[in-house]
Amino acid sequence: MSERFERHRPRLLAPEFSNGYTNRPRRKWLKLSRMTENTLPLLDVSMVVNIHAGGGYLRRTMRSLEAAARKARSSGLEIELLLALDRSPPETVAWVEAYHSDAFERIRVIRLDNGSLGLSRQDGLRHARANYIQFCDEDDLISSNTTLVSHQTALKHSPRTIVVPEYLFGFGSLHLLAVYNGSASIPPIAFFSQHPYISRLFVHRSIVDLNQFIDVRLGPGYAYEDWHFNATAIAKGAEFVVAPAVILFYRHRANSLSSNMNSQSARLIPPSPLFEPQTYLALAAPGARRFLRYGQDAVDCETERLRFLMSLSNCEEVRLANLIDPAISLGSMEHCPVVSTRNGDFAAGVGYFEACRRVAGLRFTEVGIVSTPTSPQGKAVFAALKALSDIDSATRSLVLVDDPAFDEDMPSMALGNAVIVNLAHLVEGLSADQRDLVAYRLIEIAAIGARLHLASDTMSARILGRYGRLLADREKIFYRADDRAVPFRGVSMVQPDPFDFLSEFLDEATLVIHSSETGQQRDRDRLDRRADIWRIAYSPVEFDAQRPARQSLSHRILAIGLTAPEAAQLQQLCPAAGLKVRLVTATEIPAEHELANFDLALVMNGSTATYDELLALLRAGLPIVGADIAPLSEVVGRGAVSLTISASDSTRLAEARDCFAAFYRDASLRERLALGIRTFLETHHSPASHRSCIAELLKTPAARLSSHSFN
Repeated sequence: MSERFERHRPRLLAPEFSNGYTNRPRRKWLKLSRMTENTLPLLDVSMVVNIHAGGGYLRRTMRSLEAAARKARSSGLEIELLLALDRSPPETVAWVEAYHSDAFERIRVIRLDNGSLGLSRQDGLRHARANYIQFCDEDDLISSNTTLVSHQTALKHSPRTIVVPEYLFGFGSLHLLAVYNGSASIPPIAFFSQHPYISRLFVHRSIVDLNQFIDVRLGPGYAYEDWHFNATAIAKGAEFVVAPAVILFYRHRANSLSSNMNSQSARLIPPSPLFEPQTYLALAAPGARRFLRYGQDAVDCETERLRFLMSLSNCEEVRLANLIDPAISLGSMEHCPVVSTRNGDFAAGVGYFEACRRVAGLRFTEVGIVSTPTSPQGKAVFAALKALSDIDSATRSLVLVDDPAFDEDMPSMALGNAVIVNLAHLVEGLSADQRDLVAYRLIEIAAIGARLHLASDTMSARILGRYGRLLADREKIFYRADDRAVPFRGVSMVQPDPFDFLSEFLDEATLVIHSSETGQQRDRDRLDRRADIWRIAYSPVEFDAQRPARQSLSHRILAIGLTAPEAAQLQQLCPAAGLKVRLVTATEIPAEHELANFDLALVMNGSTATYDELLALLRAGLPIVGADIAPLSEVVGRGAVSLTISASDSTRLAEARDCFAAFYRDASLRERLALGIRTFLETHHSPASHRSCIAELLKTPAARLSSHSFN
């Protein structure tokens, strides 16, 4: 890093000032060649200008800063200009080296090799030699009153106060008017999903002891070093105030750093101490409770437009800026968008507040992401997390659910050492994007390094689609169950959503755990990728291992997959064989409590039943009569739980009738089938069997509870 110092002839000062400043004797300037940076006299304000390659705009920017410096100096302030060059091209360096002006007490140049706006802002803050620092950028203009009014405003408050302009006048590729408000009316919840301020801050030099800009580079991850700085400042006790009638003329460029960040990044700041649950609960409580009670205290933007245009001082500042850059015009203000920081997205911040109330100060080793816990995929995630908790008491799970119909406090869904946060219940009306942001922040802050367990569903797809790049280093376990097929105009059609998730994100998976061999094989055949990550974990089933065979028979048979003509024909065949049974047809397996009304189940070729649905029949104690077809073939191959018939259309109905007759006439057969079902469930689907399987599949230790300090 090199520096250049330049001094200019001091101007004469009036003996007194009507604005309250006291006259100070002019300092005698030492030869700068004999001075080090740390021995330079502290001036009143240092304008720190971050420069990369803004050569085409620098002349206009500097004319604007010169006007503000002259107005401030006319009221007795001493102004330093610090030009911070970060990897600037030769033509920009040459322009800066040749620049001179008598508008400043002192001009200095520092050359940086950061390639990072955040680090360069921090270097500028560290090298500035003034009591107050005013941040500027290479391509924007400021109103001529900016330095003077910002300084006057800052002096009325503590050194922990950050001063921002009242207005942002956007021009260039986008025209808009933004109206800023102090943190007294902008609660911390506003920082959660949007940035309520800007980077053009006016701060006391002691801010370096409170906060710092961090390195946030252009890329696919985090962004917005200024948003992070300001959110962290709030967490550390700073306040924001507005410099009245001060205008930042913000140049919107299609290919600017800000535009590129918006398009390339996850549009999210790095972890900030503001979002640590305990801190957020303390700071955000008043704003969140007010929002929940009264709603958002919004302002009318048309009123703000008129207020701006009716101000003579505002119009005069726009006129002066227009003389420097004709792209700035009052005419653009008549119909452009108007935004106010009081109209920001407060709801998402309130949603996070409600989530933090559930999480409090806990840290988690496992995270489950489930749209619908009652879906097969959702049940698989819950079962795995319960198994991990049973295996290791140090396991602590955070389960993120997005289901309005789900009651997270249901005893049947208890997971032991876990917290369930139903995003759909946080704040009424939160969009999917807002709910996903809350979910991601909880993962990022409360579950540092935790392993992710993702159901193959829509919520998991949204989270990985938006934040997958930020979660790239996490272990990700995907959970799949057999696809549900539904009849459509006489044809069975597989539902695409769960499989689409796997198709889109398979490359990000550490493991894919499927609930059946049949379903897994179908997925593998369709995808033909990553053969090393596929695993099986059969669903755990609670059952009575001592349950005897049914002694009292209802003579009712549940028939799945039969057409209406087939059902009628089979019903007619049974009396001819001396059977008095009632055949009840269904297109899908009934609820568990209804299965107790049947003696056995017939599953035919037309059935769309999945492995887990067949498992429900066995759990209810119903032997199965059916053809050796998937997924029934997988069940049949693993236990004596069924009576098999052929798949031939010409004989299968008669064979089914014969199986019925054998079942009802032979008590020993019923006993063997009941024993086979109990053995099958205990061997393959008991909670103990499932725990053993999960322990083997996930033997890589989960992230242990970790501590983390945020910048």
